[in-house]
Parts: sequence; structure tokens; C-alpha cells
Amino acid sequence: MTRKLSRRLVLLSGSAVAAVYPLALTFLGAHYGLFAIVAFVNPAAVSDLFRPPYTQVALFAAAYMLTDPPTAPGRTSDQLWIGALVGAIAVATQLLGAGQAYVLLAILAGNVALFAQRSRHRAALRNRSLRHAQSR
Repeated sequence: MTRKLSRRLVLLSGSAVAAVYPLALTFLGAHYGLFAIVAFVNPAAVSDLFRPPYTQVALFAAAYMLTDPPTAPGRTSDQLWIGALVGAIAVATQLLGAGQAYVLLAILAGNVALFAQRSRHRAALRNRSLRHAQSR
């Protein structure tokens, strides 16, 4: 009986974490998933990225830098694509030789992409309200 209960608690806690932190989990999934794919092709290029201090950098970025309220997206759908984008850009910048700043550059690119998306959304709302005001 306790074994079933403990399994259910693990499943519930895992789903609760996924529901609360989709941005961080999507980033970590894309980050380590893409690095794992690269490791199958060229293990020497990414072997250090699965050890400290690189693991701590990824966890710090996921837990604190990406989820910072002023710059983090509010909607879950935005959190999912921003997390995946930042993870993919982190992998690309590391493989292109950005060195220690690879996560920072990826977060900057994610913030720029989110700003562009929000600007397009605001412009569309502004145009819609102008058309609605002109039709009256």
C-alpha cells in the first residue's frame, strides 16, 4: 500500500513541478537533450558540459535567470517556446565557441525574441482598436 502511495506522490509532485516551472524545464530539456545528441556525434566537444561548473550554470540559469518575473513570459505557451529557444541557442553558441557566456547570450536572445513577439502583439491590438474606432 505504501509503495503505491509513494509512486502516486512522486507522479503528482513531478506534474506539479512541470506545471509551475514549464520555462525552466523546457530550457533544461532542450539544453541537455541537444547536448546529448551532439555527444553521440562528437563526445569530446561536449563532455565537459555534463560536469560542474557547467551543470550549475544551467541550473542557475533555469532556476533564477530565466524565471525572473520582469522578463519571463507569463503565458505557458510563451514559456514553452522561449525555453526551447533559449536552450537551442545556448547549445549553438557553446558549439560556436562563445565560451563561458553561452547561457547569457542565449538568455539575451530569448529576451529579444520575447520583446519582438510582444511588440508585434501590441501593434496588432493597436491597429485593431484603431480600425474599430474608425468604423464607428
